[in-house]
Amino acid sequence: MSLRVAVAALWVAGAMWSVCVAMATAGGESRKHEGLAADELYRQAIEIDASQTPESASRKLELLTLALARDPEHRQALDYRINVLLDEGRYEQAERDLHRLYEITGLPETRFSLCMVRDHLAGPGESVPDCYLSVAAEYAQIADKPHLDFRYLVALKMAGGDDFTKAKERALLEEGRESEHWGPFGARLDMLESDREELLREFLGKR
Repeated sequence: MSLRVAVAALWVAGAMWSVCVAMATAGGESRKHEGLAADELYRQAIEIDASQTPESASRKLELLTLALARDPEHRQALDYRINVLLDEGRYEQAERDLHRLYEITGLPETRFSLCMVRDHLAGPGESVPDCYLSVAAEYAQIADKPHLDFRYLVALKMAGGDDFTKAKERALLEEGRESEHWGPFGARLDMLESDREELLREFLGKR
């Protein structure tokens, strides 16, 4: 047997051993969580070190995925997994989870986050105005004075067009131009002066 063949054989044997060890470890981890309820798996995930290292993020995602396998409509686990995915820059997966969370909750806040992620995935020079306009319409239905709702104004800002300018002017007339914070959520007026790309980067952290 030549040296080259012998080395190759040893490498294959070592690789197979590594695979076996990895499979055994994964099996052990899976068995360790057998029988745990979704709430407990979620609790373990949020207690992991918040430093957001690749290892801690991977561990969180593993626990949250197990929690959602136990209870596919566990809102807290789904919401937390979305945040971890966004922090990791895994936007396609976050988009799928946001779509699922919106199906469960129907909350305009969730739809707005979904629009922001879709906007980012669309790429430079593209936008999803219809998505943002649908969010603004939802806020208009639940707010007595939507023009004073910061979330409504940001949705219009991201959609583009004249509706944002008109709504902001109406808010300024009602609240006064000297107010630094205004509206039911104490919104900062200067945030509305940011361009849409800046708002998108801030949301993504980049968000």
